[in-house]
Amino acid sequence: MLMLSLFPDLFSFSLAAPFIIRIFLGVYFLIYGITAVRNAFRESPVKKSPLFAGSAVAILSAGILVGFLTQGAAAILVLFSVWSAWRTQNKTTHLLLFAMALSLLFSGAGFFAFDLPL
Repeated sequence: MLMLSLFPDLFSFSLAAPFIIRIFLGVYFLIYGITAVRNAFRESPVKKSPLFAGSAVAILSAGILVGFLTQGAAAILVLFSVWSAWRTQNKTTHLLLFAMALSLLFSGAGFFAFDLPL
């Protein structure tokens, strides 16, 4: 049985879905990374690992936000979201972020990105 689409004209905007996911994922992880860097400076400027992790997440999310090396950054954020879901109480949010990063890994950057599909 064949099912017809309700809005077939919207398929011409199929690159908008990865763009929307990319923007929301980039903004969330940018805020997460900046907050981690601020907390690392408040707690102890001697410890380097929270500062490194927070700045790495902020740099990766900035790359995703502008669409530069999106699939590589999404692959790293997939691993980070699984790790953060394992160690925090807010598992639902991080598993949804995992799904968003995984979909970016497979679909690409979408509109307005520096990445071009080959």
